[in-house]
Amino acid sequence: MKTALLVLGAATLLAGLEGARAAPSAYSQAYVAAVAAQADARLANAGVAIPGGRVKVQGTLSGDRLQNARLVASTGDLDADRAIEQSLRRLKVAPVPAELSGRDVVLSVSALPAAPVR
Repeated sequence: MKTALLVLGAATLLAGLEGARAAPSAYSQAYVAAVAAQADARLANAGVAIPGGRVKVQGTLSGDRLQNARLVASTGDLDADRAIEQSLRRLKVAPVPAELSGRDVVLSVSALPAAPVR
């Protein structure tokens, strides 16, 4: 009986930790937005044209890189798909916060540079 309660308590604790990890902090959201802006700039500098203007890219944050960038859905143009993925391969970013390290993120990117902040 005590063993069952101990196991149940541990499972509850782990479930609570996973729920806390699932809710990103405002800092994490700002960091991911900054990574998306860097991806926009990289695509614009590389001259990559995105059919439709915007795509979703999934990648893994690790160390100071966005790794394994891949399109969530094809643009319909194989050359554009390859150019996007190639341009964002191992994108150098600011050091990844501990709460995001090793996690996959989905970025909404375009080849247009962001509007300047006034």
